[in-house]
Amino acid sequence: MVLVHLMRENLFFRVRVCVKASSSLMLFVCVYVFLPISLSWCRVAVLCLNVLNLLGCDG
Repeated sequence: MVLVHLMRENLFFRVRVCVKASSSLMLFVCVYVFLPISLSWCRVAVLCLNVLNLLGCDG
């Protein structure tokens, strides 16, 4: 009975570790994929604003 209990605890521990690892992996993927995209969108927006400002100042 003790052996079965230990095996079950070990299984739960492994599942918990796997879930933690996969969630942190998803977090890293989200950060590394979506952060550059949003940063590039910010750059595009700032560039457009700068161009509009230049056009406004010239006009």
